[in-house]
Amino acid sequence: MFNKGDQLDKYIIDEPLGDGSFGCVYKAAEGQGGNISALKICKLNISTDDLNRFEQENGILHSLMPHPRIITPLSLILHHTVYTFYSMELADNNLHNYLNLQSGLDIKDKINLFIKICEGLKHAHGKGIVHRDLWWNNILIKKNFTHNIDEPKITDFGRAKDFSVTDLTSSPQGIWGHIYICPPEKHFKIWDTATRPNYILGDMYALGIIFCFIVQSAPTYYALKLNDNITSFFSKNSINLDTLTLQQKQTHYQQWLNETDFSQSLNELKVTIIDKNLNDEINKIILKLCQPDFSKRYANIDSLLNDLSKL
Repeated sequence: MFNKGDQLDKYIIDEPLGDGSFGCVYKAAEGQGGNISALKICKLNISTDDLNRFEQENGILHSLMPHPRIITPLSLILHHTVYTFYSMELADNNLHNYLNLQSGLDIKDKINLFIKICEGLKHAHGKGIVHRDLWWNNILIKKNFTHNIDEPKITDFGRAKDFSVTDLTSSPQGIWGHIYICPPEKHFKIWDTATRPNYILGDMYALGIIFCFIVQSAPTYYALKLNDNITSFFSKNSINLDTLTLQQKQTHYQQWLNETDFSQSLNELKVTIIDKNLNDEINKIILKLCQPDFSKRYANIDSLLNDLSKL
């Protein structure tokens, strides 16, 4: 969309940083030699609903300020010719690239990194915000030079639900993000859009996938295996969710839970570290976060943090 040296309002584009569903992010300077920030620019020719989500994300970020575990917006929504955009603080990397670069990170550092991510999500939940797209590319890492530590910061709230405003879409099933962190119950379309706890349990599932990813420094294919299993279940039982009531969908979800042997897919979640006792405790936490039956997951982040504090 933009090249190095292009100018958008007062911002001079340096390099691209990322590309999402609704926008592209660039490193940019405020004029020659000015402050450096990340510029998030809304894509052109997207739907009105997606444009509204892009603008809502900026409002959500401002409502969550200030918090050290959430990316800080540096401007409100800006408009210039045909472009809608805003600036935010610049981070050094995303979680995926950071773990590739920090191959020698010990397990205690990894646990502390995960705890900080949980603290950021707890703050959002406390403000009535559920993320719904929390994966390793949407967690940024920024160096704190004052204390010489690396700080995780949650970003990309474009698919988030703010329970203080009316939902922006009549199709809440479609707003979950990356398939790696998409909870299995989403595929059965049983979400009650008025009930925040259900959405929180989806975020808890994502945290389990992220914790597994951090510990083993590689993605898990657990969610993909569950997705394949659910697709086979629908095919075998000739299920068309679009023709069913909510109660019928819930019945099929329970049927899937009762009939499925999850042992093979759950093996995808198991991590291995030298300390066997610690390894077992970490696997218990990940398993509880990623339970196929959402009613068996951690109910909130406080209960998760309590178990993490014992590691």
